[in-house]
Amino acid sequence: ITEESVTIGLGERIQLNAKLSSGSASAVTWSSSDESVAVVNDGIVTGTGEGEALIIAETYNGMTAFCTVSVCCAPDYIILSENEKYIGADESITLEYYIPDGSVSGVISWTSDDESVATVSNGKVKGIAPGIADITVSTYNGLSATCTVVVNNKPTEISLSETEKQVYLGDVFDLQVVFLNGEYSDKITWSVGNTDIAMVEDGTVVALSPGTTNVIAKTYNGVYCKCRIVVKAD
Repeated sequence: ITEESVTIGLGERIQLNAKLSSGSASAVTWSSSDESVAVVNDGIVTGTGEGEALIIAETYNGMTAFCTVSVCCAPDYIILSENEKYIGADESITLEYYIPDGSVSGVISWTSDDESVATVSNGKVKGIAPGIADITVSTYNGLSATCTVVVNNKPTEISLSETEKQVYLGDVFDLQVVFLNGEYSDKITWSVGNTDIAMVEDGTVVALSPGTTNVIAKTYNGVYCKCRIVVKAD
């Protein structure tokens, strides 16, 4: 059997396949060690109750293979890590889904209502062209959640809320990235020219020691800008 073990939700169906050795042929008989947990018909397994069952594939000459099927309760909700997301064209982000602890959906389906704007595969969303697309995740038992993805043009130029700043040792301040109208980058990579003088995380800068350095912000497509930081002693 192509799978040694699988976990599915109550009432969920999956297809198992028996793989024969090269050059051989045989009809395969399928059975379950506990049909109160899982039943099987021509390799199609259905979870009938919570627990664990052994699915057995047997050839005419007595060769066998096994798959352990664990059946858990069906989810009663699904939510996404984001309800709305702004990205740029050609930018990729990953959406995470959450279902109740202890529940399982062996099959999770992802769809985009407009693939000319954004596509999705296993939660990875890619912006294609400016516009709006709804990304939907669905469980086997019909539950779903949606994130509205707004795709903007890829950045051609960015700036920071300040181009030069004088601070004192120990000061903390925030920098914001400013985009041209209609452009956006969800991912911003922050760095500092001299990490002995300052550190930065998500635009928050901390002055560490006297000196001068640059704080740099870069978009997913490589467009960047700088802010010159002068740190003075107390």
